[in-house]
Amino acid sequence: MKKLLVILLIAALLVAIYFLSGFYGNPISSMLGKSKAEKFVQKNYSDEYKYEETKYDFKTSKYHHKFRAENSSDKHFTVSTNFWGKVKYDDYEIMKKGFHTFIRFEKELREITDPIIESNFDKSSLTYGFISSKIENYEGFPLDSKFSLDAIPKPLSIDLHVQDNDTSYVNLAKQFLKVEDMAIKNNLDLGIYSILITGNEDATDKSSVHAFYVPYDEWKESSGSVEELAAYLEEYSIKYDEENENK
Repeated sequence: MKKLLVILLIAALLVAIYFLSGFYGNPISSMLGKSKAEKFVQKNYSDEYKYEETKYDFKTSKYHHKFRAENSSDKHFTVSTNFWGKVKYDDYEIMKKGFHTFIRFEKELREITDPIIESNFDKSSLTYGFISSKIENYEGFPLDSKFSLDAIPKPLSIDLHVQDNDTSYVNLAKQFLKVEDMAIKNNLDLGIYSILITGNEDATDKSSVHAFYVPYDEWKESSGSVEELAAYLEEYSIKYDEENENK
């Protein structure tokens, strides 16, 4: 009886360890991976990169070991290892191309532009609004370079969602012109506009109107009047939705 109880307890412990390892990894694989990752970095890259931490991703069952150069904002990358400690991939080359610099620049851009948007749109109606650059533009940033608005790749784009009982294309056109005025006053070179208007939460009409990824140079040509711009945005939106319906 005692032997059976011991066997059941051991079995239960093993099952618990198995499930915990599935969610949190196991220390042996983590330490083995760390050791292999450090040797990999020393052999393939530079001694300036020092081990910082290890995180386990239960979705991929990989151990991600982070390395960073001292006194650097952008020189950091991850080496990923499997259960046996074998190096599967790393993102060193992505880092060298400027990805982390781009992400840092995007964050600093938001720190400047978020308050501008919030000061131009009532908080009760603003669902979200942000200005960014295309992620495809990340290559070519010198690592640890100083941020400036001029250094951000153009075109900048704005994504804006506001709530308003008026969900007409005329109101959408007014929002486009309002954003343009905001951009001009704050020296923001916005090249792509995406604006969505939905009915207020307490509105009986839950309709919406939108125009996504509209090039500034194109809609500006049709902005002789609010009505002209509204007609252009309606035509653009219908065409855009048809082209992207099955994507």
